[in-house]
Amino acid sequence: MRRRNTLVESTQAAGFADMEFVLLRCPKFFATENVATVFPEAAHVAASLAEAASAHPEVADHDVNYYLLYTFQPCDFVMEKASGEDSEGEGLSSCDEPGTTSSSVASPVSSMSVIQKSDNEALPPVSPAPPVMEWHDRSRDRVYKFMALAKRHIRGRLSEASEGNEPFFFMDWPDPATGLPACSERGATTFSDADTIEQFFPFKKVMVAGPGGGCYMVEHPRFGLNVYLDAAVLVVPHTLEERLCEAVRSLGV
Repeated sequence: MRRRNTLVESTQAAGFADMEFVLLRCPKFFATENVATVFPEAAHVAASLAEAASAHPEVADHDVNYYLLYTFQPCDFVMEKASGEDSEGEGLSSCDEPGTTSSSVASPVSSMSVIQKSDNEALPPVSPAPPVMEWHDRSRDRVYKFMALAKRHIRGRLSEASEGNEPFFFMDWPDPATGLPACSERGATTFSDADTIEQFFPFKKVMVAGPGGGCYMVEHPRFGLNVYLDAAVLVVPHTLEERLCEAVRSLGV
């Protein structure tokens, strides 16, 4: 791990079994190429913060930084009885952002009504029955819950520096299943964990081959190849960096 970019070393998350987190300061060139293209709203917030800081000549530090809050945990997929709807409901749809709306969930297949058809008219296709059992990604659930908790902690610490006013900052994270922003508007690309891992972490990459080909996988020092990772993107003024670090440290045991 690059020491000059690491603000909070690998720490065990409180209340989340086997989850570790790391806080990194993101270099500006990397943020421009790999973060702003996925999270365009982050660039808008960074520009607004820089403009607001420049309006106060008494403030010497006008820098605005991007940060990455990385989480690592073992993959946890379980076979469960199908519920017919998003089992997380409010937990996964809400990003703790005012004005955001949760995505709608497809309703379960309803009973088919009997329809009279003439001899030369085609019958409608038979609707498939809903699955009895399905895989449930509990690691993804924990990512969303941890990020929502982290956002509340960070907002609280930054509010202290803002004398109780609502702090202006950006925080979002890619959905581990798609690499797309979970809360904010979507950019032109998806978030690439591989690029970030190669940039900041000295993890080994292992070639895993299968019948359809092969791919490189990250080998985590603790979780091995069974690692499940995600990263929150934050934009915060440099003057509040220590407050940010305090908030992140408070998430650990």
